[in-house]
Amino acid sequence: RNPLYQDGTLVANHEYYVTGVDREAGTVTLGNPWWGPLSSYFEVTLSLEEFQGGFQRVSVNPINP
Repeated sequence: RNPLYQDGTLVANHEYYVTGVDREAGTVTLGNPWWGPLSSYFEVTLSLEEFQGGFQRVSVNPINP
């Protein structure tokens, strides 16, 4: 029922990765690992509210320097 899934912005049961966060604009940019012929876009930028409402779970993997 989420409009982001109904209009094709996001794909249900799919994983994305965060490529950027703009705190001033309040946006989160996501990368699609299946970009190319299987997807119509590589990145999508969502408002923080859209991001929070569009996902049930977020996983974080720490980066070791």
